[in-house]
Amino acid sequence: MSGGGQSGTSGAIGGTGGSMTILGSATGGGSAGQGGSSSGNGGSTGGFANDAGGSDAQGSTSDASSAETPSDRAPSVDALSDGSADAVHSCRGYVPVPTYGRCRTNDDCKSGSDHCLRPGETDACPIPPYMVPCPAPACTSNKDCTTGPGGTCVSYVIDYCPRCDGWQCQYPPPPPPPCTKSPDSCSAGMRCRSDGACEPVPCGEGYACASDSRCSVGSSRADGHGCELIPCGQGFACEENTRCTAPTDPSSHGCTTLPCKADGDCDCGFCVWGSCSTSLGTCSNAA
Repeated sequence: MSGGGQSGTSGAIGGTGGSMTILGSATGGGSAGQGGSSSGNGGSTGGFANDAGGSDAQGSTSDASSAETPSDRAPSVDALSDGSADAVHSCRGYVPVPTYGRCRTNDDCKSGSDHCLRPGETDACPIPPYMVPCPAPACTSNKDCTTGPGGTCVSYVIDYCPRCDGWQCQYPPPPPPPCTKSPDSCSAGMRCRSDGACEPVPCGEGYACASDSRCSVGSSRADGHGCELIPCGQGFACEENTRCTAPTDPSSHGCTTLPCKADGDCDCGFCVWGSCSTSLGTCSNAA
C-alpha cells in the first residue's frame, strides 16, 4: 500500500508538471498503475491540480471555437443560394428545405435570364409552338357540330407543352333517368324529389356541414346544402401571414395574404414578391 501511495504522489507532481511529464508518467508507470486504489486517488488529485492551473489549455480551446466564422460552417437550409441567412422563423408545419435556386425576387436568381416564380407558380411552356404543331380544330362554328342535337363549337386549351388553343364540338348530356326514393338512387348527400330529380339534402335535415362551415340556409354565401364557410371574426381564425379583410367573400373565410416589404413584416416564412409566404420562390430560366 505504501508503494501505491508513493506512485500517487508522483502522479500528482507529474500532473502539475505539464503535458510532457504526464506522457512520461503514463508510459513508464505500468507498475504504478497496478499499485492499487491509492495510486488512482493520487493521480486524480494531480489531475485536478492540472485543471486548476491549466488556463492555457482551456484558452486554446476557447480560441479555436471563437475563431470559427459563419463562412466556415455549412450553409443553413434557410439561406438563399448566395449563402445569406434568413432571420425569420419557419411557419407551423413547414419543414425547411435546402434553398439553392430559391428566391424572393429576380435579383436572387444567378443567371440574367432567370426569373423568380412565386411558390406554387409553374413555368410557361419553354417549347415554341412551331416545334410541335397544334392539331387542326375539330370545328370552326356551330354548323360543324352535327353528330347530335344542340351541338356547339367551343374553344379549349390543350393541356400539354406547347400550349395549344383548340376548338371542339360540345353536346348537351342526355337527361338523367328519374330517381327513386326506395331504393334511394341519389348519391350521398342528395335526396330524390317528387319530380324525379335529385336535390341536395339541407343542413338541419340530416346533412352535416364541414368542420370549417356552419349551417345557414338562405345565406347568400351558402352552398346547395345551406352550408357556408365560417367567416373570419365570427369563429374562424386566420392562419399565419394572413389577415381578416374580406369576411363576406362567399368563396373563402375572408382571410387574405399579408403584404410585405421584407421578411420581418411577416409572421413567419419569407417575403416573396411583396407577399408573405411559407416558402421561397423558385428560380427558372424557362421562356
